[in-house]
Amino acid sequence: MRILLVTHYFPPETGAPQARLSALAATWAADGDTVTVLTGMPNHPTGVVPPGYRGAIRRRERRDGYRVLRTWVYATPNEGIARKTLGHLSFMISSVLLGWRPSGRADVVVVSSPTFFSIGAAWLLARLKGARLVVEICGRPSSSSSACSPAAA
Repeated sequence: MRILLVTHYFPPETGAPQARLSALAATWAADGDTVTVLTGMPNHPTGVVPPGYRGAIRRRERRDGYRVLRTWVYATPNEGIARKTLGHLSFMISSVLLGWRPSGRADVVVVSSPTFFSIGAAWLLARLKGARLVVEICGRPSSSSSACSPAAA
């Protein structure tokens, strides 16, 4: 299966979503799926893009058996609603405009929330590619439910 995973947050950034999604991509690739991760240039949580990524509009990488396609984002520290919203909005736009064709064909597009703008980008990419959309809803874990649960659209 050809899987396109759309996420605003991905290694080398650190955090729970980054670790979970990179492990998921590696597992799918190890199982024989063709996986492409579409993400932004790393900058979370400081808003500082590492030197190897600075000035890039698009960058391709390989890791753990899958492709990573990075697109430009408005890098901002993890503070302030307006600036964070601009950062998320910039990824929504750049992931579609700069990632649609280079990400290749997909049978399914997977996106992890709660980043609302990433869901919009994934929805549009799934429509453009004629692929199924799977939205993983993540939130605060409670004693009665898991932290994340997939919902096919």
